[in-house]
Amino acid sequence: MKTKWSHHLYSYLNKQDSVNWNVSFTINNEELYVNTSERILKTIETADNKIAHVFSGEYVVKKIHLNITDGKIITIDKKVSSSINRKTTKIISPDSKHYYFDEYDVFMSAKWTMSCRNVKTDEIIWNRNIRHWLYTEVEHKSGILYFSTQGNGGLFYALCLATGEILFSYSNSAVEYYWIKDNILICDKNQYWILIDKQNGFVIDKCPVPGDLLYVNDNYIYLLYKKYNRSNRTYESNLCCIEL
Repeated sequence: MKTKWSHHLYSYLNKQDSVNWNVSFTINNEELYVNTSERILKTIETADNKIAHVFSGEYVVKKIHLNITDGKIITIDKKVSSSINRKTTKIISPDSKHYYFDEYDVFMSAKWTMSCRNVKTDEIIWNRNIRHWLYTEVEHKSGILYFSTQGNGGLFYALCLATGEILFSYSNSAVEYYWIKDNILICDKNQYWILIDKQNGFVIDKCPVPGDLLYVNDNYIYLLYKKYNRSNRTYESNLCCIEL
């Protein structure tokens, strides 16, 4: 993997001032649209004559229109808002679901325990302690189960469907995973996105910078890369396009 382009989006005083949870990303043909919301901070002097930064209750909302080829800005629409619209949806935990693959029923039978039942005989054919809560849906490809867990750092697993044997696992910071050209894209414990072989978990390639993934396809990864600027003591968020 290599960085194709990187574009600075905004700076903030510390990690708590970042509202990257409200960064949205859409792609349309050869154009990108990034929506960001930044907290507006004001500087005050405390009773003991110290300087403090406090949240003013308002946000700067930006809609940034970029060229997908080189990351150059086409337009920026900016406004100040006193509220942020947050979409809320009811989520059913993967821990409470049953996953059916042919005659197999895979489910979490107890805390941290995954089980597999033969639906024809109603017999439990294996139990596997995965040491964490189930974080993603369970997928099945060519006799192998793939899923991510959360808790204690989180692990990505590949299990044999017929026996429950752990074929490989990888520490992945409890995040989603993605299929890229029949291989698996996951995030390691240091927030670097890596491409691993679906059969053995061997690392094929690694992203040059860490960050929060916004969008991925078979050719590019778009992520939000955060770094500390020592000169002005701020954190900077950059939109990066990584070529696979």
